[in-house]
Amino acid sequence: MPLRPCASKRFDPSPTPGARPRLLPAALLGVLAGLSGCAVGPNYHEPKPDMPPKYAAAAAGSSTATTERGSGEAKLAAWWRTLNDLELDSLVDRAIKSNLDLQIALVDGVLDLLGNLEVQGDRA
Repeated sequence: MPLRPCASKRFDPSPTPGARPRLLPAALLGVLAGLSGCAVGPNYHEPKPDMPPKYAAAAAGSSTATTERGSGEAKLAAWWRTLNDLELDSLVDRAIKSNLDLQIALVDGVLDLLGNLEVQGDRA
């Protein structure tokens, strides 16, 4: 014989008259706080920070900045050598020599260079 739920314990989804939902004020407050974070204001201007002269020259593309940048790139390309660790130097050298992707890229670069030289030679 199936069991029937008691009629007095049924769930009634409608709120009782006069009861205020507690979630509505919290949700409205959250939405208003979130939207107020998006407001910047009518007089907002993006700040223009002052650039140090050392970097201003690099941004302008002057020749001295290019020379300084070139030497910096060479130092950055072998940064691990500044640690003076012979084992690390050996590991990096072996990794570069055994890197097939790097070897393929080098060969492709040489072939492209030779192809460009042949095209320029044909035009001359």
